Amino acid sequence: MKRPWTEEEIKKLIQDYRAGKKVEEIANELGRSWDSVWGKIKVYNSEQKAKEKEKEAGVIRADILEDEQKLAAILSAKGYVVEKMTDDKMDRRFIITAKIEREIKIGVVSDTHLGSKYQQLTWLWEFYQICSKSGVHHILHSGDMIDGIDVYPGQEYEIFQHGLDAQVSYAVDNYPKVEGIKTYVIAGNHDYSFMKKAGADPLDIIAKQREDIVYVGAYGAYPEIAGLKIYLAHGRSGLGGIGPYARSYKLQKMVEGFTPEAKPDFLFLGHYHTNCILPHYRNVFAIQMPCFQSQTPFERRSNLFPEIGGYILTLGLNDEGRKNNLALVEYEYIPFYKMKERDY
Repeated sequence: MKRPWTEEEIKKLIQDYRAGKKVEEIANELGRSWDSVWGKIKVYNSEQKAKEKEKEAGVIRADILEDEQKLAAILSAKGYVVEKMTDDKMDRRFIITAKIEREIKIGVVSDTHLGSKYQQLTWLWEFYQICSKSGVHHILHSGDMIDGIDVYPGQEYEIFQHGLDAQVSYAVDNYPKVEGIKTYVIAGNHDYSFMKKAGADPLDIIAKQREDIVYVGAYGAYPEIAGLKIYLAHGRSGLGGIGPYARSYKLQKMVEGFTPEAKPDFLFLGHYHTNCILPHYRNVFAIQMPCFQSQTPFERRSNLFPEIGGYILTLGLNDEGRKNNLALVEYEYIPFYKMKERDY
């Protein structure tokens, strides 16, 4: 019967192996066979490689987290204030540099889902061309630029670009690029699915390869233009049959949830693929955004019929004491009714 390994023996084996001792030496000192020692070393090496992969993928192991918590508790008990820094990308503030005139025009889009078999890339390009002819230089994107991975069961059958590299490359090559226009985008749940699976942020990669695309954060961000505070948001759940009956509900609850200092002048909410406008709800001009993706099998099962299109807003400015110099808001909805099949 083989003699079982003790914790002390394994600990000494690892210490000696890390110190550079040969397998034969370790085996002789422990009174073990060469094969037995080498087997334990292979297990140790395999575990170390797994830890490295987890670290690269941004996974926090439970034992490491426990050690951090113990250390924080010890320092707190000694009177230190312990604060864990974060790389959270939500609610960042970003100033859009623009020439200040009496009027400023901005475009707004959402949920373009590049990589999906149901993307509406032709209409997205058409919208950008309309914006260009209208004098728009800044387009805001409320998330889900790409379609992501494993967001819901069966999604793998609804995409034609599989994996992070494929979807990033496709977006870099195919997302509309129009001279004079910059796109400011937040990550939605489809974009961020790659963060959950692999610890990689696709929009960060895309923005580094496209000078006309600016990544301003995940799920929510505060881009500011001409002194006007805007909140770009991407919602959660609530699609189709599992969403609220009243379209305005999500917008209302989000506006009501802002603290006074965080309340924006404009709110653009993505994720739901359907229109809703609250032109002056509690001093916030709020729009729930349509999308650029035709009805997927998942949406059909969820009783959701998506609306395709984007918005162009004309903001009039003055010095007459109105809120943040905002004197006029004109909005134009650019709809596209005929869905294109295999638009890729």
